Amino acid sequence: MCCKHNRLPTQKLVLISKAGFTGNAAAKARSLGVECHNLASAEKVDWTKYVDRLSSIFLAAIDATMAVVPYSPTYTSEDPFKGTSMNTRFLDAQGEFRATADEIAHAVLANGSIFAATVAKMNVANGGGWEITIPLQSGVRMRLPNGDEHAVHELKVVLLAHPLIVRFVMERASFRDAQIAYGSSSNDKGEFLVTIVETEGSTVNAQLRIRRPWGEVQTYSLAGKTEDTWGVASDDAMKALVGGLTRRRE
Repeated sequence: MCCKHNRLPTQKLVLISKAGFTGNAAAKARSLGVECHNLASAEKVDWTKYVDRLSSIFLAAIDATMAVVPYSPTYTSEDPFKGTSMNTRFLDAQGEFRATADEIAHAVLANGSIFAATVAKMNVANGGGWEITIPLQSGVRMRLPNGDEHAVHELKVVLLAHPLIVRFVMERASFRDAQIAYGSSSNDKGEFLVTIVETEGSTVNAQLRIRRPWGEVQTYSLAGKTEDTWGVASDDAMKALVGGLTRRRE
């Protein structure tokens, strides 16, 4: 069966025997990468796994550039178009840390109507964007990465978004009891690597890693969990910081 399989355009050989396999046959099969089952174990196999049926996938996403510009009587950004560091921390009137600039920006984007408007305005040619000015509660302060603190009256959140569609031709591998599908691609937005890992009895884990042209590496979870994800300010944090959305310009 192994010789026959080697002459066919197939990717995985699974042998099923009603009577099972001898120890020597099973050991030989494992050394050749062949999976063996009796009828009882075959009934427990998930024959529609992602890894075994994907030859190519398309990733459709939003490639967004975001900035947070604070309005403060004592602070002026070196680059008013770039805004403050996305690691800038915002404190409520009682001095309690509530969210970073990055978490606030993603909380705005996560708003259902704003996200829908962002998607609707995008086109392949030049994308779309918006800016929103957010008045802050009295007493809110920001703490810059260098430790300096400034009172802040308003924040302007700016987003420029482009549609991102990437095709991956998937390859397969296995490691111990894990089945892996992976594919890479690249364009002017960066180098992309997508991996899908399946282990029997566990949730499928899928991950996208992007290396940007300037060297930054970003990792996103497509299924399961990964360590590198972006944060979104909680509703309580936004209520403690924000007075309400006032002006929106598309």
